[in-house]
Amino acid sequence: MANSILCDHCEALNSLDAERCEHCQRALFRNCQNCQTEIPRYYTRCPQCQRSTGRTFMEGGHDQVGRPEYTNKLIPRLRRLIARFLNR
Repeated sequence: MANSILCDHCEALNSLDAERCEHCQRALFRNCQNCQTEIPRYYTRCPQCQRSTGRTFMEGGHDQVGRPEYTNKLIPRLRRLIARFLNR
């Protein structure tokens, strides 16, 4: 169970009852465009309807338990970057 909320802008940890980041004053929550459930801004999917919020792992997005959300495109991209680095 989480005991703090992450700011998607400055990555500061805030108390669960905060509506704005205590460090940068940015809103910590937004409403899902599909079901209007209030969700933390750093989520990549709504926990209610599972609709994507448009935020990706590469933009610092996390899944509902705070882990980075990996996409199928990430692994091939990492392989290309590693191959490019090794061929120098």
